[in-house]
Amino acid sequence: MRTSTKSNIYEVRSSDCGGETSVRQPEAIRCWSRPSARRGLERIDPAGAAFDPNEADAVAHGDGDGGPVVAEVLRPGYRWKGRVLRPAMVKVRG
Repeated sequence: MRTSTKSNIYEVRSSDCGGETSVRQPEAIRCWSRPSARRGLERIDPAGAAFDPNEADAVAHGDGDGGPVVAEVLRPGYRWKGRVLRPAMVKVRG
């Protein structure tokens, strides 16, 4: 990643992603995530799914009926070629 000393630290040159102008952080993240996904990096976003302690850390709990279900994802997790690199941080209800 190349950054200009005069620019914001969240601004990168889009020439790193195939363009000529500078882009802000969200565009840069999308640019870098596409090749990573092809190489095996997956985002773990279990919103609404049954809570799985192998893929998520529950940091908050709310009342609810039935078994534990992910109510809110506070921070997504990542999996590399099927192996969890960082579990998702979630709020669970139930």
